[in-house]
Amino acid sequence: MKYKYLLFFLMLVGSVKSQSLTGTRGLLHVPTAELYPDKTFAIGASFLPQPYMSTPRGGKLYDAYTTYVTATFFPWMEVMFRYTHHVGIEVNPITKYFPDRMLTVRLQLLREKKYVPAVLFGLQDMSGALGATSESATQYSATYGVATKNFEWQQWQLGVSAGYAFDFLDMPTTDFNGLFGGVSISHKSLKNVGLLLEHDSETFNAGVELFLFNRLQLLLGAANFDAPVAGISYRYSL
Repeated sequence: MKYKYLLFFLMLVGSVKSQSLTGTRGLLHVPTAELYPDKTFAIGASFLPQPYMSTPRGGKLYDAYTTYVTATFFPWMEVMFRYTHHVGIEVNPITKYFPDRMLTVRLQLLREKKYVPAVLFGLQDMSGALGATSESATQYSATYGVATKNFEWQQWQLGVSAGYAFDFLDMPTTDFNGLFGGVSISHKSLKNVGLLLEHDSETFNAGVELFLFNRLQLLLGAANFDAPVAGISYRYSL
């Protein structure tokens, strides 16, 4: 039954450059080694379903939604600040609950060339790695290296990304763990539509992205092919 989602997405293949659900440049959930041009800003929000993309709070799993601001300050660096709020938990002194706050820094070590993939190092939740945040507050931490290479065949475009997430200093990786990767597929006749397929080290996910007015991106998909995910973002380049 869940594979009907995959068949539906395959019919909508169209490539656009995706803003992932996590708030950084990426596929659906996993990051890629690509960056937007220098001085590009994005603001967005996304929905993360439990149990696939949301982490436990107080021993329980909750759906979550995120709001974020992302900026490419230099051609080789992306910075993202994100709030993640778990649905169904009130923010007040009684619950002692506050939305998860996260600063992410991504450094592109190599730009993509004809025979060389782009290579990037990402530090998701930088304050946790530096010991400025308690371990209980690093709900979506991850440190990773990832490579991305794009290919063209006739009218088709294929982007392939593969990476590895690992523990760093005193901060364990929680959002990704070990190997992850995925592909983006597009056709030149549908420049504003793309298909995303990935494995985020835990589940297989699929989604479609739609880019409108050269500014607005809509992202719809299914985590593990059975839990809905969605995202919206607006980007602007100076």
